[in-house]
Amino acid sequence: MQKMTDKGTITALLRRLRQQRIPRLLEMEERAMKGEKLSERDFKYLEMVIADSKKVVPLFQRNPEFQAPVKKLYSLYDAITKAALHNEEHTHLAN
Repeated sequence: MQKMTDKGTITALLRRLRQQRIPRLLEMEERAMKGEKLSERDFKYLEMVIADSKKVVPLFQRNPEFQAPVKKLYSLYDAITKAALHNEEHTHLAN
């Protein structure tokens, strides 16, 4: 029964990722990779999605077949935060 409930929850989470979160995260990554600073709103959003993703770790641990998309998502978070930090550091050095 748990596996069926998990599958429904995972399906809903993956749909939300595909339709809402990944497009916004990719847009943020693109801006950060161009050297643009992220806004306070961007950072709040990133904090929210990271916090949300931590809440569902047990769900994906119980369902290892879905771990690959989660790993890609964490790689995206990492790329965004590293680029944003780099941009912030260079902005402060230039000033």
